[in-house]
Amino acid sequence: MPSSTISATSTRKSPATIRLPDILGAMENFELRTHPDEREVTRASNEWFNSYNMMPPHLFEKFVKCDFGLMTGMSYPDTDATRLRITADYMSILFAYDDLMDLPSSDLMNNKIASDKAAKIMMGVLTHPHKFRPVAGLPVATAFHDFWSRFCATATPSMQKRFTDTTYEYVMAVKNQCGNRASEVCPSIEEYSPTRVSNTA
Repeated sequence: MPSSTISATSTRKSPATIRLPDILGAMENFELRTHPDEREVTRASNEWFNSYNMMPPHLFEKFVKCDFGLMTGMSYPDTDATRLRITADYMSILFAYDDLMDLPSSDLMNNKIASDKAAKIMMGVLTHPHKFRPVAGLPVATAFHDFWSRFCATATPSMQKRFTDTTYEYVMAVKNQCGNRASEVCPSIEEYSPTRVSNTA
């Protein structure tokens, strides 16, 4: 498949065309497969996630149709079932937290104070898990705490630190984006790009 070309017309000085690499052609070199236990792990993970009542039934049905378990199984086809389950649970938490901060139906989307508090609670799960107590209105934090306890049971200290560091970058980027909305601040492309890289679920 040849590279795609998009014509661009603009009054600003810019390239007349933008050439995109042949991504689909490059993917032909990789075998399409998933973890043999993916369906069972996905079922168990969805049941676990739903036990925290993070969303009403009609939204949970839509959430299940996204099939984050399949994405996880295809991303890690060679891991063991225990680690696959932990990762599947994390994927669900990640997208649920992202929705809390990013959907118009959420109370946190434009609330700087509430989003700051949520960020501190989520990071507290990682840095002081023994002090965590469930917080009303934020069941995703309780699910995150359960995930973290199981993650630490199989992860090395260095892996735990890497996870904590990268989660901090994500949580802070999401929090800052909520703050921008609340303050009606529109960052420049140069300011927004690093934030978007960090807060992409």
